[in-house]
Amino acid sequence: FFGNIVGSVVTDLGMVVGITAFISPISLSIQLALLPTFFLLALVFIVFGVAWKQQKMNYAVATFLILAYIIFLLLAFNNPLLA
Repeated sequence: FFGNIVGSVVTDLGMVVGITAFISPISLSIQLALLPTFFLLALVFIVFGVAWKQQKMNYAVATFLILAYIIFLLLAFNNPLLA
C-alpha cells in the first residue's frame, strides 16, 4: 500500500522537476527548500501516527491538517526568498 503512494509521489515529483528543468533551467537553494521539507516531514509523521494508532481520521485531525496547510501557505507566501 505505502509502496504505491511513495512510488507515485517520487514519479510525480521527478516528472514535474524534470520537465520543468528541460523547458527552462531552474536554480534550487537549500534555504528555499527548508520550510516545505519541514512541514512535509512533520505532517507525514502526524498522518502516519494517526493511521497507526486510530486507523481513521476524525474531525479534529482533519481540522489540524487544514490549519497546518493554511499556516504553511502563509509562511511560504511571506518568505522573502520567494519574492
